[in-house]
Amino acid sequence: MNNLSAHAGQPSDCCDLCADLGFGCKAYVWNDYAGGTCWFKTATGPPAVQFGYIAGTVGSCDNLNKKEKQKSKTEL
Repeated sequence: MNNLSAHAGQPSDCCDLCADLGFGCKAYVWNDYAGGTCWFKTATGPPAVQFGYIAGTVGSCDNLNKKEKQKSKTEL
């Protein structure tokens, strides 16, 4: 397993939290466990589709943040 740690949060939090860990977090997976949990990973593997899970890599943070900002602007 390549689990590093876990942290309560929403999907939009996971990427930045992973990047901020600073000790080898390469990817994250979010699910609704305990109201929302980010599971941080030390490595990536082959993509898999699983209902109720959202995954990403640290390199995707900028793209994710841009999408969230655009979404917020359109909701005003």
